[in-house]
Amino acid sequence: MDLAYNLRTARIAKQRSFDSEIEKMKSDEEAIREYIIQTFKKSEIEGAKGSVATAGITHTPLPVPKDWPKIYKYIEKNDAWDLMEKRIHKTAFRDRLEAGEVIPGIETFDKLDLSLTKIGGK
Repeated sequence: MDLAYNLRTARIAKQRSFDSEIEKMKSDEEAIREYIIQTFKKSEIEGAKGSVATAGITHTPLPVPKDWPKIYKYIEKNDAWDLMEKRIHKTAFRDRLEAGEVIPGIETFDKLDLSLTKIGGK
């Protein structure tokens, strides 16, 4: 138990160190990407070439739901269920389960895990 706890503690400490470095790198990368995009927009160009890489503006339409009842109506009328993601929200499910509610069509399974907690001042 102690070995498992100590290994986990060491891993978490190292992970936190790397996480902060990675987050800084992601932030820098995003700032540079945004700068390039804004520069392209101002220059009215769609791409450019450097000595190592090329960059180009891509356009990807993404959905922004505005009226869910209309969307649901469309999905049902057109049998367009592929527009929806198929998953159950874990927290909402657990809340109903704890309240004693039975939801038809859902089975449960217990995921086993190990809880490790440091003892006092050791």
